[in-house]
Amino acid sequence: MWHGANMATFVIILFLFVQFLFMIRVSLRNAGLFDVMLASLLIKLGLILLIIPRYTSEDSDSIMYFEQAQGLLPGTHGFVELFNAGDAWGTNLIIGVTACILKVAGPSLTVATLSFALPSFWGAYIYYCVFREVFPEANYLYARIVLFLYPSIVFWTAMLGKDGLVFLFLSMVAYGRAKLESRGTATLWLVMLTGIAGCSLIRPHIGALLVISTAASFSFARKGKQKHVARRVASTIFLAIVSLAVVYLCAQLLRLTDVQEAQQHVQLSTAFNGQGSSGFEQSSNPLYRLTLAPLLLVRPFPWELVGAPAALASTEGILLLSVVLIRRKRILEPMKSARLCGFMTYLRWFVALNVLLLALGSSNFGLLARQRTMILPLIALVVLGSFTKTRSRLDSCVGELRLSSTAAK
Repeated sequence: MWHGANMATFVIILFLFVQFLFMIRVSLRNAGLFDVMLASLLIKLGLILLIIPRYTSEDSDSIMYFEQAQGLLPGTHGFVELFNAGDAWGTNLIIGVTACILKVAGPSLTVATLSFALPSFWGAYIYYCVFREVFPEANYLYARIVLFLYPSIVFWTAMLGKDGLVFLFLSMVAYGRAKLESRGTATLWLVMLTGIAGCSLIRPHIGALLVISTAASFSFARKGKQKHVARRVASTIFLAIVSLAVVYLCAQLLRLTDVQEAQQHVQLSTAFNGQGSSGFEQSSNPLYRLTLAPLLLVRPFPWELVGAPAALASTEGILLLSVVLIRRKRILEPMKSARLCGFMTYLRWFVALNVLLLALGSSNFGLLARQRTMILPLIALVVLGSFTKTRSRLDSCVGELRLSSTAAK
């Protein structure tokens, strides 16, 4: 039986070989896709082996997950013993999963990190499939490059932690919701619900936002004939009930008993995250923070830079803002018709709710860059869609509404 470095090397080679086979399979009918996927995979591997260890301190989340997972292994015989049945969500869930990986592959930080990075790699492929579904006749070159090689997404989802798994689950929700525009099968519902459940176990508050966003996408999206006023009122009531139920369940998981305690929890979290070299001051006025919330998508600004990762995030923000400003008219075209398509309604709600959540709780540029990876792919889909001159799924939705309106007249 192999031990130590030999076992870790074998597992890494096995992982990469399996990815290579899957990449060949999914790229057979997509010219150029394999090259971009291979480049993305090699970059992730290079980050894990060379770059990330230099930026991982002893008090980082990755090291914490790894060390606590190692502490669970002595004296255990099965995998179930590695999880606390009464508290198997969030951080404890990640520690338990890490312990399972170490139990099989040995005490290798590299193998554990790669195991959490690969889900995000396939999450990028699922987002690429979402783009093809929403813009079925588009030129996909830009989509491949951005979704697989966007620096922040590649870097932050290559860590040992929650981000890679959440990225995969979010892509599953987006894929299921996009596909449900044209067909409603039990498999698509299962994919979407699995994504929501996975996010809820890792980050309950994000699971709550997903439930609200998907409920809104089915309640408020119009396709074909306009809804009767009574049905719209019923949809609003249904969304309110679902939202309250989800918020209540989320509060129970986080052990929050009232609004005042929740506010105190947010304030303490914001103050704690603001410590350190990448922390920044947030106004004590919630309304002021909410007003400036969209700017969090492109911060830190050049005058707020501290370190190389912050410089990279700032460069990305400037480029993203520049593209949005230059192509704002083309970007707004599908967004104005978002009420016509369920997927775009979901996208608007989920991005908006996340931005508001970032405004209330973000006070650290490092955490902000990590948390943005949950919504950057959705923003990228809309921006990338503005570069196509062909008919998209959104155009089909608009066309259906116009035809139905003409027929009614």
